[in-house]
Amino acid sequence: MTEPRTRDDYGRRQIEAARLTLVDLGQVLGTFFRDSIVVVGGWVPDLLLPGATEPHVGSIDVDLALDADKLREGRYAEVVKSLLSTGRYERVAEHFKLRACRPRGRWAARRGRCRLSQGSRAATETSRTQDPEGLSPARRRRLRGGILPPRTGEDRGTLDLGR
Repeated sequence: MTEPRTRDDYGRRQIEAARLTLVDLGQVLGTFFRDSIVVVGGWVPDLLLPGATEPHVGSIDVDLALDADKLREGRYAEVVKSLLSTGRYERVAEHFKLRACRPRGRWAARRGRCRLSQGSRAATETSRTQDPEGLSPARRRRLRGGILPPRTGEDRGTLDLGR
C-alpha cells in the first residue's frame, strides 16, 4: 500500500479521530506539554496555521516528541500514570505497553493513533472506528466531543511506551 499523498487519501472520520486523540492527549498531558512534550509531524501545520486558505493534507496519527532529559526522576512515569488514570488505557502483559480500553458506560469507539518518540523509541496507540448500534444521529454528534475507545479485544490497539 502506498502512503497517502493528498487530503482525499484520508478518510474524514480517520482525520477527525486523530484530531480528537490530539485534543485528548493535550487535556490529559497538558502540564507535560509546557516543557517536555511537543507535537511533531502531520498536525503541526494545522496547529500553527489554523485558518489557512489551503487546507493541510491531514493526518491520521498524532506524533509527539518527548524530551528525555526533562522526563527524568519519575516524570516519565507520571506521563504513563496520567494516561492510565483516564480509564481509557490499561496495562497489558508486555512491559511498557498500554492498550486502549472502553470505560464503563461508553457506547462508541473512535479511531485514534498516537506516536510518542523519545530518541529512537516510538510508541503507537491505535483503535478502530465503530458506530454504536441504535444511537441517534444527535447522540453520535454529542459523543464526538471526546475520545471513546474500542469495545472489543480485537479492536484494541496498544500504546508502546518503549524502554
